[in-house]
Amino acid sequence: MRTLRAVAITVAMTALALLAIGSANDGGAHSDVGILNIEASPSDDDRTIEVNVTLKYPNDSDPATGANVTVFATNTDDKSTAPTALTDIGLGGHQGSLKDITGGTRIFTARAENPEAIGTGTIALTEQSKPIAPATTADPAPARPPEEQDDTTVQTVAAVTIGLALLASATIIIRRRRTP
Repeated sequence: MRTLRAVAITVAMTALALLAIGSANDGGAHSDVGILNIEASPSDDDRTIEVNVTLKYPNDSDPATGANVTVFATNTDDKSTAPTALTDIGLGGHQGSLKDITGGTRIFTARAENPEAIGTGTIALTEQSKPIAPATTADPAPARPPEEQDDTTVQTVAAVTIGLALLASATIIIRRRRTP
């Protein structure tokens, strides 16, 4: 009977520890902040820039799917195009184009919602809209506090707790079997 009680306690403690690990992993998997990577290049059309955006979560680089992403371009006179919605192509990727772009340097800005992220890039075009020196940059979203970036501490504590619970239960079972 004592052995049965010790086994039941061990199973209950292990189940509670596994439940704690599962809750910790679900709560810290992804936040509402993302990182945008942007690539832009002129198309064969004289006045179009093709834009490709990749949106990922910063803590594990998983693709952020289902986000709404828009892009617009600003010229050196601080005049902007209307925001253009990009098409979701899956796995955090979004594609689209900015039309009616004339020559000169353009700063393009992409914004994502759910998760929130902003990225910018620059492209220089001649008057005929051929590239001089295309360049892109990615601005990461605001950094998260370190305690939100990695949940391995919780996993480690939970694993140690499970190990100690199993060790304590095994010790109790062995001692009770030796006692007459």
